[in-house]
Amino acid sequence: CIYKRAKWSKCDLKTGLKTAVQELKSITHSAATCEKTRKRSRPCKIGLKKKSRKGRRKGDKKEENDQEKKKKHRERKKKKRKDGKKKKKKTKNELSQEPPRMTELYVVPYSSFVTVSWQPPQQDEFGPPVPVDGYQIGYGRDFPDVNMVQVNASEVTYKITGLEPGWQYIISIRAYNQMGVGQALYETVMTRLADDAAPVVMPPIGIRPLVLSAYDINVTWVDMAVKENPEQKREYYLRYRPLSQQQSGGSRGSGQTGAAYVTPNFKVRKSVSQQQHVLVQDLNPYTKYEFAVLASDGQRNSTWSMMVWNVTYEAAPSSSPRDLTVILNPDTPGQILLTWQPPLQANGVITGYDVSYVISTMDGQPQEEKVQVEGNKLSVTLNTLVPGVTYDFSVVAKNSKGTSPPLRIEEYQLPGNPAPVPATLTASPAPNNPTGVMLVWEIPQKVVANILGFVILYTRDMPSQHVDWEVESRLGQALRMAVVEGLEPDTAYHFKVQAHTSVGYGPESNTVLYRTPAAEDKNRLRPVKPPRNLKANVLSSTSVVLSWQDPEMARIYEEDSEDTVLAATYTVRYRGLDPEPSILKQINSTFPSLYLMDLEPLTRYEFSVKVLRQGKESAWSQPVVNTTFAADFSQPPLIAEVHGRANSPDVAVLTWQPHLDSKIKEYVVMFTMDRWKLQKQWQQKAAVSQNVKQQTFHGLRPETTYYFFVQAMTDLGFGPRSKVVSYSTPKEKKASPQLKVPDHLRVIVMSAHSAVVSWHDPGLARSMDKGAFDRPGVPRTYTLRYRRINTPSPGHSGYKMSWPTFPSIFLVDLMPGSTYEFQVRVNRGFHHSEWSEVVTNTTLEAAPGSPPQDVKVTMAGEDPTSALVTWQPPELTHGNITGYQVYYGTKKGKLSGQVNVSSTDLSCRIQFLKPQKSYHFSVEAWNSKGRGPLAEPVKYRTPRVIGNPPTDVTIRPAENPLDAIMNWQPPSPNTRKIKYYTVTYHTEDGKLLTVERTAGTELTMLLKDLQPSTTYHMRVQAHYRRGAGPQSQTTKYSIPKELL
Repeated sequence: CIYKRAKWSKCDLKTGLKTAVQELKSITHSAATCEKTRKRSRPCKIGLKKKSRKGRRKGDKKEENDQEKKKKHRERKKKKRKDGKKKKKKTKNELSQEPPRMTELYVVPYSSFVTVSWQPPQQDEFGPPVPVDGYQIGYGRDFPDVNMVQVNASEVTYKITGLEPGWQYIISIRAYNQMGVGQALYETVMTRLADDAAPVVMPPIGIRPLVLSAYDINVTWVDMAVKENPEQKREYYLRYRPLSQQQSGGSRGSGQTGAAYVTPNFKVRKSVSQQQHVLVQDLNPYTKYEFAVLASDGQRNSTWSMMVWNVTYEAAPSSSPRDLTVILNPDTPGQILLTWQPPLQANGVITGYDVSYVISTMDGQPQEEKVQVEGNKLSVTLNTLVPGVTYDFSVVAKNSKGTSPPLRIEEYQLPGNPAPVPATLTASPAPNNPTGVMLVWEIPQKVVANILGFVILYTRDMPSQHVDWEVESRLGQALRMAVVEGLEPDTAYHFKVQAHTSVGYGPESNTVLYRTPAAEDKNRLRPVKPPRNLKANVLSSTSVVLSWQDPEMARIYEEDSEDTVLAATYTVRYRGLDPEPSILKQINSTFPSLYLMDLEPLTRYEFSVKVLRQGKESAWSQPVVNTTFAADFSQPPLIAEVHGRANSPDVAVLTWQPHLDSKIKEYVVMFTMDRWKLQKQWQQKAAVSQNVKQQTFHGLRPETTYYFFVQAMTDLGFGPRSKVVSYSTPKEKKASPQLKVPDHLRVIVMSAHSAVVSWHDPGLARSMDKGAFDRPGVPRTYTLRYRRINTPSPGHSGYKMSWPTFPSIFLVDLMPGSTYEFQVRVNRGFHHSEWSEVVTNTTLEAAPGSPPQDVKVTMAGEDPTSALVTWQPPELTHGNITGYQVYYGTKKGKLSGQVNVSSTDLSCRIQFLKPQKSYHFSVEAWNSKGRGPLAEPVKYRTPRVIGNPPTDVTIRPAENPLDAIMNWQPPSPNTRKIKYYTVTYHTEDGKLLTVERTAGTELTMLLKDLQPSTTYHMRVQAHYRRGAGPQSQTTKYSIPKELL
């Protein structure tokens, strides 16, 4: 408790005491224990008894001394006033701030008390001294400043008593004066244990904060005492706080003992039911947090563990950018500078900003333009705005996780006279042109700006961005009509018109919708013909395959027509004719063939078919008649049985009762280890004659169940199958000998996708004339593994496996132009040999299997008529890439221009493009085997150019034969200030591209180090403050032969 100073009252002669009343000055953590006023008393120096004569003499003498002192004090005060010294101001300066922070604190622990010593705070050697009236000592168990003690400024030691043995205490000390209390210095100490005290609780170790999201961190730790003795009871406390600069607070000393302990910024969480982990939620994204854990057994606490740190993940910005400002350019109408400040809660690293501005057209549709700005920039210049038009500006911040809320400026009107708005736009069919449209509009009578022409914008997708609209320019001030040609038939288009004036582009007109008429469909006029050449092929006694020919498909293939084959549905009808015609049945098919089953044996059937295309049906085809096979089996299905053989656990014997019908030609024996596999996919053991009634299987696997059935066959087909019988082999008793490793592994590449792999098996028997089940003993099989190596393609690093039964295999699933490694081993039963030595080989090359990746198009330098195309190699190169082909054009489906690029280059510069025109670019890779697929076309719109090109370009030789001097005249007419010129020249094959720059006041340039016997194409371009102008006409130059 800190109280104000008070003056002592006069002595009370009755009580012999004088008093002083102090008021509470400041509030600390323990302010609840302080009284608002404190009254103090002390004895007077004057006694209660009546003074004697001797005492009166002493009192008179003292009064004379007091008067002498007051006189000397007045003289000193006059002298100080003359010398210009103002003691009161100096005292005020000395007390103008609270004491500085303490520098040293020493604590010595004992079992029930501690001794505290300290050094006074260090004064600032460049400032006035700050007085110290006393010190406040705070202490508490596990938490600071629970109890407070105040001592005088002359004290430098203090003894804190009444403490408990074996507990952690936090000690603090502060200096104070009349202006307030200085910053605290903390120290932690553990009191000593008594002789009969319990052992010390050790702090947890292995603190690990695992970041789960932008808002959650799971903190885990290990308590060695609980790990050694799980019966011990523990409670854990986790404290944490943010350390990021924008979120941390409080005062923390640098390098001082105890500075990392509890401060007002710490939060504490308790774990549930002795769990050694705590999930901390509701954290701030992209913020560094520090954590520490304390263990308690209910009576004693450990010290805080070692502090650990971690940073939460990023999240989308939760606040918008700030302070969006519009700065006008008085020299350039329609140009503004937008500036802003980053968001306060970025929640990560800002990677960029999206700046957009919106205007409303006459039909109410918003027209929006977007500009992307890098994250380290806080401004952008907009050059294409229209004076007098009202805009809505917005800025959105982006990071790796999302975007922030927008910051907007709405209804901002640029100063100046607005350009005229074309009104009452209408669209009608163009005369004698089904793929054209005629647009007509009007202009208001009062026009302030000078109209240079009009811009027609149209698109097929109305919600598309403004930059995706097609643009056509028309010159002429009095123009009120235009025809747009080359539209797609039966397609809806949206049209707008915009005036181009001397001050820029004006607002857009209303949007009109126009649909071009549909082209004549010849397919609809052509009748649908019935199928022909219907055939019915009998497969068995119950199945038939039908096939026919579609006349429309045949016409397209025979005439080599460009018409597409329209989708068709076929309907097949059939019926039995024996003993009398039955009811017709119908079934549909989308292919010109059909497989019919479940027919009656030895029955005549009639078949016919028709086609349905575009809602039209053809007539039924000519009927075809055929008879199914007879199924002459008078006996029921065969009865089969299977049993093992004594002393041969890998042998099974299948027996059955043979048919007495002489029409039986042979029996087919089938087996499998998968009961649920389709029976037609079972393995065939053998086809035996009708006199055989059993079959023996050798080399069966131990502890495996095998399934068998028998089926009879005649000249007319298969009969009914026997019931499936099963046999389970016993467990293998005798261990197999060690198998030898295959050697002489060879890989012969056959093509880009196939290779033959062969090897030698040292343990293989010479006799190979019988199958695996016919040889005694367990059969030998092989395992071949192979994989691609030295390839950056993902997903191909694992092995592929194959299990051949012979020492060779033909692989057909390899990747072209890839290096593979191969290994093989021998299998016998449940045993296998070691892997053989690795053998590598490379498949033949093939054309690239995928297009180039990451195709991007940007403006090449500062030339608006040039584009820079960049890409990355294709994922499936299928060999060494030998070059690239770059295609470009104004229509996505027709890329007329092409440029060849070497394999080492991943970029290409395209020149001489038309300004303010949309282009599509695509890239393909090629190698020695051919060309790969084209990349998806990328759309790029060239910016508009300003002014006219330079004129009178001439080139003449310089003194050095390998140099040349280029001269030109500025653009005419020209009202803008030219910042600089650029000269671009290259060879006829497009190589050796060079760009030189010179000041805008210069009209000549020296071109150095030209190549002999080389023709150069040279052009000049003027650059202004708002952009670049068009390039001049190409001028050719080569070094004269007489100078060489």
